[in-house]
Amino acid sequence: RQYNGQKLTAAGSIEGFVNNETATFAVTGEVGPGVGGPVENTYSIVWNGTAKETNYTVSENLGTLQITRRSVLLIANDAQKIYGDEDPEFIAIPGRIDDNEDTGLIGEDALEYTVSREAGENAGSYVITASGKEDQGNYHVTYAPGTFTIVNSGENIVTGVNLAGAQGTTKMYDGTASTITATAAVAGSTFEYSLDGSTWTSEVPSFTNAGTYPVWVRANAANYDTTPAVRATVTITPAPVTITVADANKVAGQADPVFLG
Repeated sequence: RQYNGQKLTAAGSIEGFVNNETATFAVTGEVGPGVGGPVENTYSIVWNGTAKETNYTVSENLGTLQITRRSVLLIANDAQKIYGDEDPEFIAIPGRIDDNEDTGLIGEDALEYTVSREAGENAGSYVITASGKEDQGNYHVTYAPGTFTIVNSGENIVTGVNLAGAQGTTKMYDGTASTITATAAVAGSTFEYSLDGSTWTSEVPSFTNAGTYPVWVRANAANYDTTPAVRATVTITPAPVTITVADANKVAGQADPVFLG
């Protein structure tokens, strides 16, 4: 399976004892919690029951254990500036692929990457590029570009999009809703928001559950044209949960014990 922050183990069984004879059998193999394998599963047999080892020939049908890299999409957020100003900080947000819950970062895991933009200082649109290694530890990373817009001097722009209570637009799931906050170059600007890039509303969106959410923001101000839309990516990563399961074994041929955690 893919990396999910937990160790990988597998069940097993022993068959073929006659007359309900018994021995103690346990599966001992594990991989992880990080990427590892494939390795052959392992087991132990203790001949402490009614079965005698000399009466049996043990044949093994062992499976393999493997943890593969988890896929992540690193998306460059859009950005804007007014002609002649310094570039803002360019940001990229790691998230899920097509909101598949088996993709995206786990907990507080992080990636290494850089963000840069296409050269040019005239008014217009330029590509923002996030780049780094494809394989990073427990993750396989795919990169998606953003758009950098330079507007003419004297125009309004969206200068920032953040998620309340978060680092930029990324936070770990905490059960509470967080709203989008935005800023613009012109004081007193009002904002419109879209979750699909085409349907706009003045209602501020909020996000609670783990997932990756695109959101577009544009600003309005008296005597200024509506700004070009800025797309940002909101990512709420799953909170880590630790499950502790007590060891157990059984005598082969008998019913499973009660498993405790």
